[in-house]
Amino acid sequence: MTKRIKELDGVRGIAILMVVVWHFVTCRPKELMPGSLLYNLHVPTTAFWSGVDLFFVLSGFLIGGIILDNHTKQSFLKVFWIRRACRILPVLLLLLFTCWITGLLLDRQQFLWLYRDLMPWWTYSTFTQNIAMGLNDIYGGQFLGITWSLAVEEQFYLVAPLAILFFRQKVFLRSLIPMILAAFVLRLAFPGFHTEVNTIFRMDSLLAGVLVAALYRSNIVWKNLEDNRNVTLAAFLCLLVATGGLILRESGFGLFKFSWFAILYATFLTVVLLFQSSRLTWILRSKFLCFFGAIAYGFYMYHQAVLGFLYGWLRGGTPTLLNFGDFLIITAASIISIGVSWISFKTYESYFLRIGSRYKFGRSKVHEDPPVVVNRLYHHNAVPRNRLKNTKVSNVKAQMAKLWH
Repeated sequence: MTKRIKELDGVRGIAILMVVVWHFVTCRPKELMPGSLLYNLHVPTTAFWSGVDLFFVLSGFLIGGIILDNHTKQSFLKVFWIRRACRILPVLLLLLFTCWITGLLLDRQQFLWLYRDLMPWWTYSTFTQNIAMGLNDIYGGQFLGITWSLAVEEQFYLVAPLAILFFRQKVFLRSLIPMILAAFVLRLAFPGFHTEVNTIFRMDSLLAGVLVAALYRSNIVWKNLEDNRNVTLAAFLCLLVATGGLILRESGFGLFKFSWFAILYATFLTVVLLFQSSRLTWILRSKFLCFFGAIAYGFYMYHQAVLGFLYGWLRGGTPTLLNFGDFLIITAASIISIGVSWISFKTYESYFLRIGSRYKFGRSKVHEDPPVVVNRLYHHNAVPRNRLKNTKVSNVKAQMAKLWH
């Protein structure tokens, strides 16, 4: 699947706006009077934390699709990981360096919100900070606290391609639904803060995205969905209305909250794909959402640091939203974050993205049609064993041996 789907940029734009509103508005200490305008504006945003889950579903779809399309090709692991490194590492390393150098130069007490209880530095550089956060029951300093989700995705990028090579593609795809259910069961069996940040407890959103990618590549299944796309749309609208009702309830979503949003956003993504290029999805193709979709990664990584610096410099302490002055600071932080993210994307990030794009997947080592394999999941015909021999353990070893050659 090489066709670019513009609506997905809009989906990414929605996700980042949800996350930023959650951090800049919803989470800020404020005075709320029930029935007031501010209160009525605040309530709908109480579920905006799930913007991260929308990112997970979208990432699962995009990265899962790349894996499904290219895992039989030569140099798959090498090209896949180099491209991911060129996308992820430059911004992360810049953020880590900025955190380290400013921590040495600035008064940490004035900017305590940013630097308090940071995880060990080696965890951030090895994408294991989410494990450390789970063990300590805190996100740590807000400068790098948001990188827990980056660790979750990077662990997914490491395991998923190895899994599809180690197991047959059919086994990999058939395991998606059981693994999605397993995440929910694990959260029930081992409750606690760690279920919010550790990959094994949050894998349902990522795998839901992979499942949508598999369905999208299944000729028969996707044709059936296209023929009944209004049914899928109706199902999504019902889920959306139910979500609104649950937001208004004091008990909220309970232990089912992550699973609920995995289902909601996977259904939303399916609707977007079914109605792509139609009037229904015009807003997702708008320049406004696509702009935020383009700068989403940098915006996500930089916005907390910008708010912490600006508020610490002007007021000190934890950012709040208690008066008009706080509102102006948060507005300024938003504008600065957007500007920094846009410059970062146009210069710094784009440079490394061009480097990553130079690496191409080789030819397929077997004559395998991925959509046919996916279709076999839903039909009784078996895929010949010799067509999937590339996914045996021997192929994993071969790919790892050739990784840097």
